[in-house]
Amino acid sequence: MPQKGYPKVRTGCLTCKKRKVKCDEARPYCNRCIATSRKCDGYSYAPSSHGSKYSWEQLLAPRIQFALGAPGASSTSTDGRAMAYFHATVAKTFSRMLGGTNWAPRLSQMAQSEPAVQHAALAISAMYEQRYEKPLGNFQWPGESKSAIQHYNAAIRCIIAKHQSYSLDTLLLVCAMFVCIEFLRGDAGTAISHIRSGILILKSQQVESELGSIFYHWYALPFVFGIGTISFPLIQRPKYLTNASFKALTQAQEIIDRLAIRALHLGQAGDGYRLGAASDAQVSPMLSHEQHQLQVALHIWWLSFSHLQQSSELSTGTDIRIPLLEMQWLVWKVYISSCLSLRETIYDTYMDYFQRILQNATALGPCKKKGGFTAQPVFDIGMGYFTSVYFVVVSCRHLKMRLTALQMLKVSSQSKEMMWDMAIFYAVGKRLIEIEHGITLTGEAMKEICQSIDPPEFPPDSQRIRGYFIEPGATQKANGDRQDDRRQMLEHKVRFIMRDVENSKTSEHICRISVARA
Repeated sequence: MPQKGYPKVRTGCLTCKKRKVKCDEARPYCNRCIATSRKCDGYSYAPSSHGSKYSWEQLLAPRIQFALGAPGASSTSTDGRAMAYFHATVAKTFSRMLGGTNWAPRLSQMAQSEPAVQHAALAISAMYEQRYEKPLGNFQWPGESKSAIQHYNAAIRCIIAKHQSYSLDTLLLVCAMFVCIEFLRGDAGTAISHIRSGILILKSQQVESELGSIFYHWYALPFVFGIGTISFPLIQRPKYLTNASFKALTQAQEIIDRLAIRALHLGQAGDGYRLGAASDAQVSPMLSHEQHQLQVALHIWWLSFSHLQQSSELSTGTDIRIPLLEMQWLVWKVYISSCLSLRETIYDTYMDYFQRILQNATALGPCKKKGGFTAQPVFDIGMGYFTSVYFVVVSCRHLKMRLTALQMLKVSSQSKEMMWDMAIFYAVGKRLIEIEHGITLTGEAMKEICQSIDPPEFPPDSQRIRGYFIEPGATQKANGDRQDDRRQMLEHKVRFIMRDVENSKTSEHICRISVARA
């Protein structure tokens, strides 16, 4: 009996044609080749029937093979799929933060040629799948996440063994990937330790690196999470604030990130005066001078940013980043002008700024994933939308406006931005509003307030919260509200700080909030 032949393959990638197997024709790389750890040689022509779906940039992009050839790396189909995920998601996220598509193929090539990058990429992919594809399970290192910890440890060993031979970009990339791994683990302390290492690497070198902008962007984390910043290296002041225009949005982002670092140091230095001084105390001249310098720098930043928007240098696809940058500028404008004031009522003079933040957030709404807390989280290593809207929740005392911002967090934002877990901060923001306004925010109450046409009532200064602290660690508890809900609940202890300026008294309001474990 004659052997049954294979049907002739007329379409598909060159590799599948040679093997005479059916190709799934995924672009730009065939999934069948990736799953079997083969090199996909691409396509001999641009497809005529579906070519309109792909840009020339996609069709002409370098073909990156996902055969794991680095020393000591596994060549299993699981690792091949994980590397494909890194190329499709993580590399593009880094490239977006660095302001250009040219970084995506570079990162993928580094993941193929550098063992440390490869192991870190595989660890991120394995952890993301465990963390988000199985939200009802406990996230732990043992068991199903064994491959993640193995690759993480392997990446660390590679760095230790070959530290002197790695280039600056490779060291910074691996360090940044370690930060992302800790973002996924939810370990703020270790993530901040890696950020500090990256900044120290930058300061020890005489040359600049594009990857440095990511670490400047992450510098705010220790301030937000109450982790000591004394050992954190200081960042040099921006050099090009006198330019008539920024050259690109990445430059605008880096400058405002550096100004934010100075602003956070200013606010931290002023906390002793703001929270513990008598009503007739005077702020130090040094802090007042720094505040003025930052206000001038922000004004120059805005002029340069406005010139950039009017220029023809902006490429397509930047419409999302423009309102995000404006939101960040508005936040720091209000924060710098208010952080040395004894009275929280100073924020009431910036209603126009809060309104503008919400307008930008509304414009960005269609770009954000809908579905509230139950939507699948998006891997995002940057910040901007969530933190800006949350600033309105905390600092704006116009009840209707801050409830609008609170609702935006629930329905429009992704569930996690870097280390910011939106469910936790939504609960904190809601409780903060209840304390300051003396109300209980049920669903009906929020709807009634938002529909009301009564003039706004602002809480007195003595009833306003100056700051809060979420104590580290959380208590696990069962969800007693719904028997069919298998999610664990985490109970967090929060300390809200209040201050009576007239009587020079500081008090604490301690409460517990419960959120579902992601």
